[in-house]
Amino acid sequence: DAAERDARATTDVALAELATPATGPRFLWVHYNDPHAPYVPAEPWKSRYPKAPYLAEVAAMDAELGRLVQAFRQAAGGQAGIIVVADHGEGLGEHGEAQHGHLLYQSTMHVPLAVAGPGVTAGVEDAPVSTRRVFHTLLDWAGLGADHSLRAAAGAEVVLGEAMKPFLEYGWQPQVMAVDAVDGLKKAILSGRVEGYDLSSDAAERADIAAGPALPNRLRNALYDYPVPVPGQSAEPSSLGADDRQKLASLGYVSGGATPVIRKDAPRAIDMVGLLPTIEQISGLFVAGRYAQAVPLLQKVRAADPRNLDATLRLATAFSALGRGAEAEALFDAAAALAPESGDVKVYRALHQAKGRDWAAALPVLEQAA
Repeated sequence: DAAERDARATTDVALAELATPATGPRFLWVHYNDPHAPYVPAEPWKSRYPKAPYLAEVAAMDAELGRLVQAFRQAAGGQAGIIVVADHGEGLGEHGEAQHGHLLYQSTMHVPLAVAGPGVTAGVEDAPVSTRRVFHTLLDWAGLGADHSLRAAAGAEVVLGEAMKPFLEYGWQPQVMAVDAVDGLKKAILSGRVEGYDLSSDAAERADIAAGPALPNRLRNALYDYPVPVPGQSAEPSSLGADDRQKLASLGYVSGGATPVIRKDAPRAIDMVGLLPTIEQISGLFVAGRYAQAVPLLQKVRAADPRNLDATLRLATAFSALGRGAEAEALFDAAAALAPESGDVKVYRALHQAKGRDWAAALPVLEQAA
């Protein structure tokens, strides 16, 4: 009955795994989900951080991480290699982003990364590195190649990242970022146009330097070389199989069958942040099945962003659930016009048709989806 398994329960499961006999080298991957909305910290952390529930959840996870690391080192007999890393930060209101996934500023993209174990020299490295190097470091520890391992001194690399959720779900501009420390710590973001920041002197990313000479060409080139979707191209790899689509959809970050229409006049996510609180409220109402309350909010989003595929499809689905069939049909037509190849539009429309017992139209689509 909870939104997520808490850190203590997660650690208990990990410790039970460590207690089982190992026949060879042991690899353990543990994912803590506590510092994640909704923020519902347990005691004593809730009382220690009464005005900062996010920090309370971080503290609760940190305590459990200590318990896990101690047990892992004991099980390894002194030969433990440990990597601790976050997948993303949390906006907490910076640049108008409450959570994560919509923007590419440091509040969500700059994450802690700690490496400890055989061959790792103690110290602090300020040069940016990609979390992809976790993979290479594990290969190094396993004796399968040391290229790009974090056990070696970090070389000068341009670190890239993306935030495609606004593009995939709302049809806004794709977003890519690049950061490096060759000439001071500089960062660039491409989303319709280029933004640039000198993180050494402007950690809050307030002063855009993209129009001047201070932004290195190395960063600009990295952005332009990144395979960002453009008009006329497929939004996803043609080699993506059914199993891969299902796995991606199960993560909740991309739609399993949607192919957004890529348009040059799409808005930039940073220019649409005023809608994000409403969009997040709508998501909560949908999870709770409160469609009548979601309808006016969805209409508000569509009034501000008429080509928003997610809002259009959700509104069609809400009307269908409320028995307002004619309004639902009109909005399914609108959604199909926005994304003619979207599997989501076809499936949700088929579910609506099934409710109306239009089996001839619904069954072929649902059978293919199944």
